[in-house]
Amino acid sequence: MNKITILLTISLCLSAADQVAGQSSVDMLDAYMLDIREGSLQAVPREIITDQQNASALINALEQYYSDSVVSVRAMAYDLSKRIALGSDNNSVRQEVVGVLISALRDKDSGVIGRVATGLTYFQKDDFTPASTNSLTALPDPKQPHLDKVIMLTGFVGGPNDMDVLRNLANQSIGRNAKWSAYLVMARLGDEGALIRVLNSVKSRSLNDDVVEELPTVPEIL
Repeated sequence: MNKITILLTISLCLSAADQVAGQSSVDMLDAYMLDIREGSLQAVPREIITDQQNASALINALEQYYSDSVVSVRAMAYDLSKRIALGSDNNSVRQEVVGVLISALRDKDSGVIGRVATGLTYFQKDDFTPASTNSLTALPDPKQPHLDKVIMLTGFVGGPNDMDVLRNLANQSIGRNAKWSAYLVMARLGDEGALIRVLNSVKSRSLNDDVVEELPTVPEIL
């Protein structure tokens, strides 16, 4: 390889590096989401998660992907929104994303709903506005995917006004985990009958790993 070829190669590499360095985090995000659509499994560029100065712009850029027809794209859009918000000290950003994730609990894919429900447990109570709280507490329904997780989230942000909905759910065929979650939440909200039932259930068995796993993982649930 002669000197001219070497210099040309170096120049091209530097030019490519400059282009990448000059990319905004939003541009990187759009390029990354395109790769996800094509089935890429590459890691998220660090700049997307750490650019907190442009957190609002990144969340706005992700909005178009929430209704994408490709499940993996929607799932990644929600996950990135969660990660950006959790790294932000901007209350407005965090509250906006919580609202987005609560809406995602109505997604048509059960896997997406499960990931979103788990993601919501990382947020603080102050990140739930009255509007997002009302939207969440209106969700519990026997046909709701991952109902047990949704009920626990309701218990985290809800109040005594949600008791009737929970009692109604507990009296239906909603599955063992969801029913247990409903009684736990009602106990936390002050329902004496639910509290007695939970305590008797725990006392009736030795406190082994299976029982511990059933105990709530959402902060302040009891």
